[in-house]
Amino acid sequence: MNKLSLYNAKYNYYISKLNINELIGGSTKFTLKTDAFKDGHKFKKKYTSFGKNIHPYVKWHGIPKNTKDLLLLMYDLDADNFIHWLLYNINPKVRSLEGKYVIGKNTLGDNKYSGPEPPEDSPEHNYVLALYALNDKIILDANRSYTLKELKRIIKPLKIEKTKIVGTYKNWNT
Repeated sequence: MNKLSLYNAKYNYYISKLNINELIGGSTKFTLKTDAFKDGHKFKKKYTSFGKNIHPYVKWHGIPKNTKDLLLLMYDLDADNFIHWLLYNINPKVRSLEGKYVIGKNTLGDNKYSGPEPPEDSPEHNYVLALYALNDKIILDANRSYTLKELKRIIKPLKIEKTKIVGTYKNWNT
């Protein structure tokens, strides 16, 4: 093999390892992860109202191009879309909950995380953790609660992309 062929083989190998979307600043796959649960699996008890009720660590990858704001939302599909957690004005340059952001009111009217707390007599509940990439800063009143329907209406004209994962929990105290 001559030097030019060897050079071309190495060049082609390195080029094959590059992700062109990352090079040009576009989105790879927009994904979301948490330490509270794996997608489709049960919440760890410490993140529920039956445990320590602490908010989970959340991280993401592949922010879409032109994202100006991020909104993170957790709601219960089986309790009339009860909102457990609302965060917005998250800097799209970060890849986890770091820096400044606004904590909106949950359905209980509190500006904080409220972990899963399904009633004793109900079946397993499904909790959606969704991250919205927005093309502009969202303006919400941090002093009022929003329904999921209201939030989706407000988000719709700003939404570039959404990623979500679902965790489950059942009150085993029955």
